[in-house]
Amino acid sequence: MHRIIHSLILVIVLSAALVAGPKFYVNTGISKPFAPESFLRNWRSGYEIGGGVGWMLKDNIEIIPGLHYNNFAMNDASFLDDFIGDDAVYSSVSGGTTHIIDIGADIKWLVPAKSISKVTPYVTGGLGYALYNVGEKEIITSAQTFTEEKQTAHKSWVGAGLGFEILMGGNTYFFLEGRFNLLFADESTVFAPLKFGIIIK
Repeated sequence: MHRIIHSLILVIVLSAALVAGPKFYVNTGISKPFAPESFLRNWRSGYEIGGGVGWMLKDNIEIIPGLHYNNFAMNDASFLDDFIGDDAVYSSVSGGTTHIIDIGADIKWLVPAKSISKVTPYVTGGLGYALYNVGEKEIITSAQTFTEEKQTAHKSWVGAGLGFEILMGGNTYFFLEGRFNLLFADESTVFAPLKFGIIIK
């Protein structure tokens, strides 16, 4: 599966690079955990930073290879309540931050409004490959202190979302996008970035 995704991304990117000049994306935003239940309950909303390079395949279709980083800090109280139960009030946990670094490619379908409008809505979807890392946790209870080692996995992902671009002037655009990303595994991970940034065309 990973090899297929890598091959698709490579073919798409190489094809796009031959079509037109690039556009440059830089973004940040907030990111919310959704699934599985343990991720939703025991980790807080975090942040995303990222960037990409886009090429127009047609007047309203764009391919955007990109790299993004998402960070989610632990919800200590909820984690201890689930993990330890009644003894949680006498316990503490440190570490456990979840990091997701993904590389992939999105296809964006622009839905142009009237030519005089400065706002252009769009639909986007993509796929790629992600490094999923949960940091080491140190858990202290009334009876003992112990450590959970960090967890690292490589996962394929797909995602989809909606957004819009606003012309700021010249070749510069502001964009806002909300989306859901799904990381495939025995227990799939879902998170939802709400991001904003700048496009330079």
